[in-house]
Amino acid sequence: MAKKKISKKKVRPVGRPTKYRPAMCQKINGYIKNCITVEEGKERSLPSKSGIAMLFHVSLGTIDTWRDKYPEFIYALEEVNTAQLNQLENRGMNGTGNPTITKLLLSANHGMKERTDVTSNDETIVIKMPDKLKDV
Repeated sequence: MAKKKISKKKVRPVGRPTKYRPAMCQKINGYIKNCITVEEGKERSLPSKSGIAMLFHVSLGTIDTWRDKYPEFIYALEEVNTAQLNQLENRGMNGTGNPTITKLLLSANHGMKERTDVTSNDETIVIKMPDKLKDV
């Protein structure tokens, strides 16, 4: 019985090669600095994931794929989110940003919510424990 020869061909990956390069994380740091630098006559932009997608000419889905696949890219995106939060807080506090957009972005991207106490009308709530539970 003749043995089959096993082909030693390299398996080629399917699809287009990734555009991702580790040096992109350094470019993101430059992007953040460019967004937060204030220069005369230059409009500041807010650091964002969509800004990163435009910088690298890729889709937001590609940015999410890179985030899931490359650990160093996760940290770079965290820096973008931190810079964005800082800019939103500063613009909100000094009145240079649109308050409605600032509030929307803070709640959507950073988990900050405006809350109102509707249960106690800002009065102190006294909780009485039943006598049976005091001994426990």
